[in-house]
Amino acid sequence: MKQRETIIKLAAIAVLLVFALTSFFALADYATDADNYTHTIETIDEKKATVMGFTATAAAASTAIAAIPGDASTPIANQIMEISEYLFIVVCFLVLEKSLLTVLGFLSFKVLIPAGCVLLAICVLWRKRSMLTLGLKLVVFALVIAMIVPLSVDISDMIYDANRSTIEGISQEIELMDAPEETVP
Repeated sequence: MKQRETIIKLAAIAVLLVFALTSFFALADYATDADNYTHTIETIDEKKATVMGFTATAAAASTAIAAIPGDASTPIANQIMEISEYLFIVVCFLVLEKSLLTVLGFLSFKVLIPAGCVLLAICVLWRKRSMLTLGLKLVVFALVIAMIVPLSVDISDMIYDANRSTIEGISQEIELMDAPEETVP
């Protein structure tokens, strides 16, 4: 009975170490290759361009309203300029999200999952319950952070598709505002 238990422990440790090595060498290479995220990167770039357009339009509108003589338009111009500041923050977060794609894949598959597998192997070997909890938490956390950016982009796409007509209407209104007015002869 003791020999069978030892064999089961060794097999479990071997499986955990194979999973850790697979994560470190194979999955990490896949997760850190930007070519595997082309759709996600394209979507983030499109959203960044859209938000930058809104930012420029808001800044231009604020400047145009501020140029109106008198003080009545100043509060409106300030509010519009504040909106452009918030939109700039959104652009910064989109750049950060794009940067985190491969970094989080590296962190997950090269660091956290192998560490979690080692902790789980220690748990199997010495029956340390705290190592089981910590190892499982590391593996689950690693999988969550590796998938957070691609999933958030997919959710964003679903929301965009559900509200496409409204968003396109707003975009058309902004384009009309930016278009130079035609003079009537």
